[in-house]
Parts: sequence; structure tokens; C-alpha cells
Amino acid sequence: MQKINHKRQGGRGRFKTYPYGKGGKFSALTTVFCLLFVVVLSIDAETFTWKFPAGSQYRILSTVDEEVYINRQYSHTSNILNRIAASVKADNIIEGIYQTSESAGKGKVFTWAEEYSTSYRQDARGMMTVEKSAFMPMVRNLPVFPAKDLEPGDSWEAEGLEVHDFRKNFNIKEPYPIPFTANYTYKGNNQFEISYRIYETKPLKIIGESKMSLLWDAVNGRPASYTEDFRMIFEMNDGAVIEYKGSAKAEIHNAENMNKEQLAKDLSEEIPEGDVRVTDEGIAISLDNINFPPDSPELIASEAAKLNAIIAILKKYPDRDILVAGHTAKIGDAASSMRLSEARAASVANYLIQSGVRSPEHIIAKGYGDTRPLADNAGEEGRKKNRRVEIILLEN
Repeated sequence: MQKINHKRQGGRGRFKTYPYGKGGKFSALTTVFCLLFVVVLSIDAETFTWKFPAGSQYRILSTVDEEVYINRQYSHTSNILNRIAASVKADNIIEGIYQTSESAGKGKVFTWAEEYSTSYRQDARGMMTVEKSAFMPMVRNLPVFPAKDLEPGDSWEAEGLEVHDFRKNFNIKEPYPIPFTANYTYKGNNQFEISYRIYETKPLKIIGESKMSLLWDAVNGRPASYTEDFRMIFEMNDGAVIEYKGSAKAEIHNAENMNKEQLAKDLSEEIPEGDVRVTDEGIAISLDNINFPPDSPELIASEAAKLNAIIAILKKYPDRDILVAGHTAKIGDAASSMRLSEARAASVANYLIQSGVRSPEHIIAKGYGDTRPLADNAGEEGRKKNRRVEIILLEN
């Protein structure tokens, strides 16, 4: 049986192939929300247009609960976090980093799974211009607004596009496009209903549908929230049938500019024994004195006091998401080092979640293995410095 799994990414874009046992989805409006909406009110009706204030940045968090069925038999449930960090440039250009993370279950840490970067242009109606070689956004031209005022009950249709990643399973090197027609209804009070179906026969048969409910934030000129129910069915060439069924919801947050140098200085004063550094992602607090048993990801009970001191500081910055990064010294094979660093990062991240410093969707764990050393691995002192966990306050 050919192995495939659906990774719903970037707004109704989905289908990234993986071996059985993983699932995921960037739900339909997750990608398209990489833009800010402005709602312009008139006396008798409302006009909805897309607007892009240059210099703004924001993040979109979409959580997905998805059941996977193979040959009509339940296989497993996937809990997925999709995180998009977006920046608006001049000329309606959006630059975004798309990240997928998966969880072992409700209330557990989300572990970093995959990352994409993209850049595209979008006009005031919602039509997107994206390079043909780009895999993100996976859903494009959704929503597209009509060039007229809208009143409650108004409905319209617009063409959209899903772009799929079939590189692993079908050796299709380029993004694979599937067109669709979306149906829109304006319900009034800044609420929309959106639905569409897809049907494709090559390289495999894909049948799918999505139903979404969207609430607009007219004050801030952007989506306030959405919910979605979806169902996707793959009919494989060997006769296997794989079904994905579930729901998604999303939230959008402004990302204020971070004064990295000042914040690093403030944190250094509060954590005199820690190593606080400015990184591309934000501000990293290096915990090289958090001890684990040899070759084990289990936290030693005595280390809780050290983490509790960090937790008290993290609570002072509630608007920043957290990345917990695990690192190892360069000893042993790279694959083992990577697994160990991921497991140790997850242990610290789960402790932070249990402490209540952040909810699970605002903390991500990622292992780097021995790929980011801070010191020479030739001596024990250097290896000790490289054998660390970092807590990173993310800029966006």
C-alpha cells in the first residue's frame, strides 16, 4: 500500500504527503489570514477590502483536531498547531514563515515538525500573485470579495486554488494546483460563511469539502476568529482509501516590535547566572545548568527550582510566544543527538505548560541536536556549554 498523509497547511491548502501515523492541516483561512482586513462601513451596506499597512507584523495560530481513517477503519487522531509569522512589506507584499507542529495529545507540548517560507502579493479584492515554485500559501484567493457593498444575505462565488506538495509520495517536484469554486454568504454583523468542494483524479483521486464560519473584527480591520469543519478522502492507486475528518479554529495576534537589545539587558539583570543572547528569532535564555540523567530526557526533580525562577520571569512577558530549543554536544551519531535534544526540549516545554506560564498553543519544542554549538566540543567545558536547553521569547 502506498503511504500518504494529509498535511492541511496554509489555509484550505492541505495535502502534504507523509508516512502513515502523522496527520495535519493548515486550515483554509490560516494561510489567507497572513493579511489584515479593513472593514469600511457605510450607512446602508458594508464594503470589505483587503488592506496591507506596510511595516505591520502579526502571527496566526490555528489548532486542528483531526481523525484519520484507513480503509474506513479508525487509525489515529492528530492534534496539530499551525503557526504563521507574517510581515507586511511595501506594495502589498506579504512575507511569511509557516510552521507545523504536532502534539502527543490534548494539553501536551507541540513539537516542531516542518517549516516553509514564502512571499507573495495580494490585491484589495483578495487575488494573490504567487511564484509557481512556491508551496505556500497552499490555499490561494480565499476569500475574494465582490466589488460592491454587501448586505446581510448577499451571496457570491469566486475561484480559488489549492496547491499541494506531492514530492515525497509521487515524485512531483513542482507544487500541484487544484482549482475550486468557493461559495460565500454574508450573514451580517461582520460574519461570513464560506464553503467549497474539491475534486481531482490525478495523480490520485481526491474528494474534499470545507465549511467555515468567520467573524470579523471591524475595529482592528482583521478577522477576529474562525471555525471550520472539513473532510478529505484520498483514493489511492492501489485501492486504499484514506480519510481525514475534523475541525479547526484560529486566532490572530498583533506582534509588537521587540527592542531586543533592551530586553536582553533587562533579562540579563534578572538572570545573572544565565546566558541571555539576541537571536534571529528573539531573545534566548540558555539553560546550560539544567541537568538530565545521562542520555535521558527526564528532568531531575531538583532542577524544578531553577525552572521555577525562569517561569516567574516569563510571566512578565505574556504576549510573547515561546520556543523551547534542545541542544546536545557533538558526541555519538547525529540522529541520536537529534532525538535526545527533541525529547529534552519537550520535557522542559511540558513543565512550562504544567506551570501555567503559557497554554500549549503558545509554546513549541524543537530539537537541534549538535548543529548549533556555542563552544568547542573538544573539551568537557565546551561540551557542557553546548549541552543545553534554550527558552526563546519569540519576536513574532
